[in-house]
Amino acid sequence: MPSSRVPLRDPCPFCLIRIQNSTENIINENSPLIQRRPIRETVDSKWGTLLFGLLIFILFFGCTIGFYLIGVETGEIEPHDVLLYSSRYNWKAENAQSNIDLALPCRNLLLLYTNSSPCFEYNDCEKEIKNLQKQHMQSNHSDILYNFIIAGDDRIFEGRGWKYASDVPGYNDNGTFSVALLGFPGDHDPTDAELDQLILLINLLIANHKLIHCFEVITKPEEEEFFSTVINQIQRTFIETRCS
Repeated sequence: MPSSRVPLRDPCPFCLIRIQNSTENIINENSPLIQRRPIRETVDSKWGTLLFGLLIFILFFGCTIGFYLIGVETGEIEPHDVLLYSSRYNWKAENAQSNIDLALPCRNLLLLYTNSSPCFEYNDCEKEIKNLQKQHMQSNHSDILYNFIIAGDDRIFEGRGWKYASDVPGYNDNGTFSVALLGFPGDHDPTDAELDQLILLINLLIANHKLIHCFEVITKPEEEEFFSTVINQIQRTFIETRCS
């Protein structure tokens, strides 16, 4: 009796390929439990930017140190060559009543002491300068007597300044700049820092045509011995201190 079973057809080649590919992706007992992700071949952009910025900073810092060292060796950069200056506005000076104009450029530089208490901190020096102005104005002077005052904090305080004549008794002509050292003669000798500030101030006066290049340094006779070192330094720094 003939069989009723229908013979099976051979599967199509395309179907066999699909079955094979699907079975390869099935996890079996031989498959590893942990699979490693492929390692990135490029560095994350954020870390790359950070690294680039760090390299630029190191380059800039190195160049800065290099230029500073070169400047120190050649003397082009001198941190102490800065005028420490306090204007009338800074120390809150009273308005002057009436001052006489200087005859610029001046011929003389008067060095003297204020004969008042010294100071060594800015706040204390500011108070001393204000007290000086008050005392001088109460003594029928129109303002503080001096053009500039060098205080113990190594700062130059503006008195009558760059334009108006000083009013030191006996030296109140309009062809003289006066620079007073805050303190008493003998009790407070000029320090190296104060002398440096004085030299810088003189340079500015000459450069701005406020003082002639061959100026004469004068002092009160009773104070001359206390300024001998300062005068010698000025003469060594400024070759021509007298006009021919």
